[in-house]
This record gives sequence, C-alpha cells and structure tokens, in this order.
Amino acid sequence: SKKSNAERRIKRETAQSVLSSREQHVDEFRNLLLTARLEYSKGRSYDAVKLQRQALKFGSENLPRFDDNSLVKAHALLELGLALTAVCTDFAVGEEWRIANSECEECFKYATRIFEMRLVSGKAVLFRSDECWINVSGEGNSENYASPVPFIERIGPPDYISCINMSISCQDPSKTTVQTLARVISFGKYYKKNHCVIRLEGKGGFCLSGEIPIDLFDKLSVTLENHKAVLDGRMTKEEFLAQYTPKDANKPEVRHTGLRQGKMKNSGMKLAKDIEKKGLFQCANEGCHNVERQPRQFSTCSRCKWACYCSKECQSTDWKRHKKECKSGEAVKNRTVYKDQNKDESCLQYGQTQQLLTIVRYLHHFAALSEEMMSTRTTESTMLKAMVLPQLKDVEMGTIQLGLQEVSFVWNALWSMTQSD
Repeated sequence: SKKSNAERRIKRETAQSVLSSREQHVDEFRNLLLTARLEYSKGRSYDAVKLQRQALKFGSENLPRFDDNSLVKAHALLELGLALTAVCTDFAVGEEWRIANSECEECFKYATRIFEMRLVSGKAVLFRSDECWINVSGEGNSENYASPVPFIERIGPPDYISCINMSISCQDPSKTTVQTLARVISFGKYYKKNHCVIRLEGKGGFCLSGEIPIDLFDKLSVTLENHKAVLDGRMTKEEFLAQYTPKDANKPEVRHTGLRQGKMKNSGMKLAKDIEKKGLFQCANEGCHNVERQPRQFSTCSRCKWACYCSKECQSTDWKRHKKECKSGEAVKNRTVYKDQNKDESCLQYGQTQQLLTIVRYLHHFAALSEEMMSTRTTESTMLKAMVLPQLKDVEMGTIQLGLQEVSFVWNALWSMTQSD
C-alpha cells in the first residue's frame, strides 16, 4: 500500500511538472511572437526576423501538435514572412534582397500549404485540441487554457486569406494561381456569411474568430483580374510583374542617413522608422567604414558605453587607440553630452538635424534652377544667376553646400518673385 501510494505521488508530481513546463513553453513562445511583432512595428525588421526564427525552432521542439498541419505554425511562418518583406522593402538591396525575398516566398508557400491541407480536409474552420488553445491544467480541470499566440483572433481563416494575398499577388499568373485566388475569395465570403464562426474539436462548441478586412477582398479581386488578364493576353507578363517588382532592386538606393556622430552618409540602405530620431552608429575602428542598418545593431564598449564596433575583430584592432580615450574619461564625456542633447524631445536629434539640412540643401538647389526662377526678371534673380548658378551647373542635385552669402542670394530672389512668377 505504501509503495502504491508512493508511485501515485510520483506520477502526480511528474504530471504537475509536465503541466507547469507546458505552461512555461506556451508563455515563452507567445512572448517571442509578441516581442518580434513589437520590433517589427518599430522598424527593427532584422531583430524581428531573428525572433521569429527562434519562435519556429522553439515551437517545433516544445509545443504539442506543432506539425505541418498546425495553424499556429502557419501563423508563425506568416509573421516571419511579413518581417522578411519589411527587410526587403526597407533595408536589403542586391544579393541580400534576393536571398531575403526567396526566404520570404518560401515562408508564404509553406504556410499556404498548411492552410490548403486544412481546407481540403474540411478543417479550415476547426481548432484542434491542444493547438490554438493548450490545456495547462490537466484532465481534472478543463477550464485553464493558454494560447501560444498573442493575437488569437487572427488564427485560421484571417491568416489564410492574408497569406494568399501576400504570396500569390506577385507570382507568375497561371491556371493554378487563378484557381487558388477564386477558391480563397469564395471561402472568405462563405466564412463571413457564417459570421466568422470557428468550431472546437471534440467539444461541440463554437467561438468567434477575427473579422476579415473588407479591402482585403477588393485587393484579391483586383489580383484575380490581373492574373486572368495575363492568361487572356490582355496584359503582358512584364506589365504584370512591373506592378510588384521594386525599381532598381539590384542597385543601392542612395539615401542620406544621419549618423550618431553628427555626420552624414550616402547610405545604400533604406531608413527604419526610428533611425531619424536616434541616429546610427558608425564603427569606431578608423579603418572600418561600416554603418548600422538599424538602431542598436552594433555592440558598444562595455566600459565607456560609447564606442561601438561592428565585430570583435574591429574592437580588438581599435583597442590601442580607444583605450586612451576610454580610460581618460573622454568617451564617457562624449556619451554624457549626447544624452544631454537628447533630453528635450522637442529638439532635433542628430539624425533629424542632418536630415533637415539635407532637405534644405536640396531646396536651395531646386529653387535656383527652377523654370520659374529662370523666367523671373528682377535685380535679385539676376544676382542669383550671376553668383550662384555657376556653382550649381553640371552637378548632381543636393551635392553642393552653398555658403551663407549664396543662400541669401537664393532667398532674396525667392522673395522678389511675384505671384504670377
């Protein structure tokens, strides 16, 4: 009897340990997805991609029913695809763009395959047990459930329709794409007609899922018509692809990026949403010219918290120079000054200041060479044409910084223009 009691106690403790571990796994997976979404919303797409990959690996190792038929796995794949899309749109160029774009397409295809399997088996509007809501309290208590995703209303049909919209839009038109688009539009209308109801496996219950945006059906309908137009010969494939392929995808897009040191850089990378406020680091190694693609990408010196490096090799190479300013306190002083200048949120930050100066430089250049200025016949415009135009002739727009006197000529000429000019 004592032995059987001990065995039951051990089994009970083991079961409680498993349930506790399952709850921790659910929470950790959900936090990974949520943190990735927050990073994505801040424009830190590289960090979002990294976290989404961790979530997929973690789910495969620790979550129940996280298989090739899982709506939760399809949701995580869709989130990774969205983050990769942002990388392609805001940062990547050239070979990096092609690699990220290829991985993005694979994520959408994988997720679409899961949704299509559920649709064929009649389980597209069915949540399996321990899939979207996982029991973390054991068989004795069926009321304590936890969801492994932060936005449960998007699981299932809303994810499926969004995935098709993202994945098939830019694919080469074919009979398969036309059939898929027609099928998902028909399914979406059926789903909305039935009030967005999801069934629960084995419980006989129902729940409401998330609404599908009305404009999403409009986008899918336009895409369907474009695919049909290509197959019918009313549109060429080149015209179709031109709508979805970014111009000069293989060439760096030149943008002026504000650096944390107050300098400017013609960057081949597009800007994240918060770069213009926080500025970007440049590698402190004088022989290296790498610049961050997103805020906080580089590591900083653990002592002064100011000098930053793109790699351990650069930090090791630069230590002979940096240790003098690091130990003397000069680097700490620079960091203090930087923080003081960033205290007032109403002030322009480093990146914002440089961005504004760049815009002003373009404004001066454009105003001096405009057709309206050329047709103006005033003393001030004559002075501008004589003193400023020779400096701006045959140079790229915005590459010349005018002096104070030349700027005054530009503004005097602008103020001398009449409304008719």
